[in-house]
Amino acid sequence: TLRPLWSPSAERVARSSLRRFTAAINPRLETYADIHRFSVNEPEAFWPALWDFCAVKAETRGSRVLIDGNPGEIKARIIERPAYLASKRTGIPLVPYIFDDYLYQWTGFYRSISNRMEPLIMKHAKGVIVPNEYMQKEYLQRYGVKSDVIHNPCPLPDIEELDKGLKIFDGKESNIVYTGA
Repeated sequence: TLRPLWSPSAERVARSSLRRFTAAINPRLETYADIHRFSVNEPEAFWPALWDFCAVKAETRGSRVLIDGNPGEIKARIIERPAYLASKRTGIPLVPYIFDDYLYQWTGFYRSISNRMEPLIMKHAKGVIVPNEYMQKEYLQRYGVKSDVIHNPCPLPDIEELDKGLKIFDGKESNIVYTGA
């Protein structure tokens, strides 16, 4: 039976930033799935609440949230194309959050579309948000766009406590650990 390498204690969960955030906006949001559903179904309530909770400092704050396609199907979005078109038509500035490098993540037809659309979108973007310094440098070199880095805010586990826990791997052989899509 596979078990998680580490799980936070109930006390640690109760003290987490995510729990404090959900308690502040809606105590009925108990699971990650609840929070995700709320962020998708009620974005104009979720995002201002998150800005307030995180004390985001910005020159201006948007008043509308544009949803670009089915949030569960990333390829259907074709790198923010619907948001780009809405931005172009309405004159509302576009600031894409490029979480993955679509040119290298996809293959075949989707890479071909990404290869054509991404330069166009970057040319007209007011700004770009990326998850790390590597992508910040990559998009500066590729398109000449300056981007802001927003790291995924997750607390680091206590490594010494982890070392005291149950060992799943024996260290004598190689193991492949799959960490996501």
